[in-house]
Parts: sequence; C-alpha cells; structure tokens
Amino acid sequence: MIYLIKYHRPTQRVQHFEAFTDAERDHAREKRLRAELDLGDDRLDYEVLILDSDSEATLRRTHARYFEPFDPLGELGAASRSSS
Repeated sequence: MIYLIKYHRPTQRVQHFEAFTDAERDHAREKRLRAELDLGDDRLDYEVLILDSDSEATLRRTHARYFEPFDPLGELGAASRSSS
C-alpha cells in the first residue's frame, strides 16, 4: 500500500491521510505534487509525503512521529519532572 500524508508541523498533526494501492502509485504522486503546489507560502509549515508500507498499522509504528504527539524530553523528562 501507498500512503499520502499531509502533516502540519506547528500542530504536529496529520491534516490529510489517504491510502492507495500499488497500481495507483502515479495517482498518489500526482496528488502529492498538487498538495505541495497548493500550499504556496505555507509550504514550510507542512510536510507532504508518500510512504510505502505493508499496512497502516506498520506505517503507524515505523513513522510514529506523524501519528503521536512529539515529546522532546521523552519518558526521561517526564520522570525528572515528576521528581522535582
């Protein structure tokens, strides 16, 4: 499967998510290009990408940063904040 993702960097959220079959690869590429062109001056705030994966579950695991809120300090930071 091929997945088209439009990710908004400031909010760290997926704005658009769409799946395509392998046979639709060219269509997915066209949609990615159109999405990038439509961003205009906002292009620095977004990532528009196409990723291949055997399943959405695998994609969510291998590219978790697009689907889960980013915690720059991770668990270590949470532990140190709670002990303060």
